[in-house]
Amino acid sequence: MTLGAHLLDEIEQAIRKYTIQNGDDEYRAMTLYVAMSHAAMHLDFAPRLCLTSPVKRCGKSRTMEILSALCHAPLSSANASAAALYRSIPRDGGTRTIFIDEADTLFKPGLTSSRSEELRNLLNSGFRRGDHTLRCDGPSNAVVEFNTFSPVVIAGIGGMPETVTDRAVNVRLRRKLEHEQISAYRLRIDEPELHALRDRLAAWVNEIGTAATDHRPTNLPLKDRAADVWEPLITIADMARGTWPQRAREAAVSLQKAHEDQEVLMPGLELLNDIRTALRTLDGQQVSSTALTDALERVEGSQWQEEGISTRALARRLREFDVEPRRLKGGQVRGYEVRALRSAMERYLPTVPSGAPGGVKPVKRLRRTR
Repeated sequence: MTLGAHLLDEIEQAIRKYTIQNGDDEYRAMTLYVAMSHAAMHLDFAPRLCLTSPVKRCGKSRTMEILSALCHAPLSSANASAAALYRSIPRDGGTRTIFIDEADTLFKPGLTSSRSEELRNLLNSGFRRGDHTLRCDGPSNAVVEFNTFSPVVIAGIGGMPETVTDRAVNVRLRRKLEHEQISAYRLRIDEPELHALRDRLAAWVNEIGTAATDHRPTNLPLKDRAADVWEPLITIADMARGTWPQRAREAAVSLQKAHEDQEVLMPGLELLNDIRTALRTLDGQQVSSTALTDALERVEGSQWQEEGISTRALARRLREFDVEPRRLKGGQVRGYEVRALRSAMERYLPTVPSGAPGGVKPVKRLRRTR
């Protein structure tokens, strides 16, 4: 095994140790992004890593914490002005890895504060080497070019604007189940080990820097902007060799398809709550899409009783919770595995302490006005 492949394996295991992700492709993408952050000064594109979740408590903060400990020169935007961030990115071609948490607050409708607008500009610029932002600086308002080319890790609840996701490796976070165990992360104990691993990775990247600059990946499985986004990560995988070139391309196809299949995000929790109620009237381990929509429309006081819901709309909304329709036994109709629906409920519906009656708190219904 080459040194590069061994280091990427170690990075992946560190991320697996402290976080729960949807699957292997998500771990691979994060691993390659960490390595890419160290090599960004040698590359033409600096894609964003966009971490989103449908609700709170999906491991967003812990994932950001682990990635920050492993990435090159992390720079947190918390409490930082855009002006300070602009001046923190080296003008000599060097890069920082900018971390922006709770990004959903930046994109609220009607939000036009100067800080949010400046941070939006920072997000939307700097994807391609050579792009700069012009600002008037100092008492004389002299026009200054600020380098914005740097990797950016952005996390938030709900959907992100296309201007962000189009330039990003998009990863969906999920809430872990009770039986899924990860190691506790203690800053003073565990961070030094991650920093030591980060430094070994940086030393390897420094050795392959020139080769990475000249490398043009072949057999890229994506086209256009998606190819630009994944080219830096696949370049790192090619430099590492071993099984990483194939694993990187598989992750690129899988995550890009998942992103393209995903439509507008919706709150979803009320739907899951009503599905739980509807399933009490249905039998079996599978339920057809039609039977489920019919049952939803019979849930007293629900939105679906008033407005109805199509099987297509149901599929679109459940996709946010990684529940997909499939052909049921016999192949004549499409529907859902009840265990998949119950798994989504277990992950995302609020629970009460063990042994309490019912086991699951009812989701408070939204008041609707006509």
